[in-house]
Amino acid sequence: MKEPRTKDFLRTTFGPGHRVVLVALAEALFSEDSDVPEERMRSFAADVDGFVSPASRPLRVGLVLMLRFIQLAPLLLFFSFSLFENLPVKKRVELLDRMDRSSVGFVALVLVAYRTIMTMVFYEDPHELSLLGYPGDERKVFLRFQSKKARASALLHAEELDSGEHEAAKVHVAAADGSAE
Repeated sequence: MKEPRTKDFLRTTFGPGHRVVLVALAEALFSEDSDVPEERMRSFAADVDGFVSPASRPLRVGLVLMLRFIQLAPLLLFFSFSLFENLPVKKRVELLDRMDRSSVGFVALVLVAYRTIMTMVFYEDPHELSLLGYPGDERKVFLRFQSKKARASALLHAEELDSGEHEAAKVHVAAADGSAE
């Protein structure tokens, strides 16, 4: 009998050379406005790898090729005679702006693909979420409170309510608000 394959859970898509480009891209996308620690950037590259690795083989191959395009973009777009990761952060940001405004659809698509993936992974971090003002676990209490209040308000404003249901809706709204009539 064959052993079940668990290789997919251990699979990685990006090698050390790819991760250098991922870190450089992350610095250009997220470090311009605030200072992100280098250790966070290295662990971020591993997080992006973990996000991409469960995908299908054609998608992973496509993403690796797109990352190589980003690495070679300074040369291919006649921007600089250097690889992406060797440019200073300001130059990388300038290149990404140029790619974003490119009239060639593929160039913009490559950037959008990685910016989307990296933004989702970057803002999954609880510390980054707290910097944005996300309440974390407190949100669950807020959602329960809001859903009760929203249901009660919908009942209150429904046109087909008879007077008995209308009074019950007022009680629900008052309970959700924490006030009593």
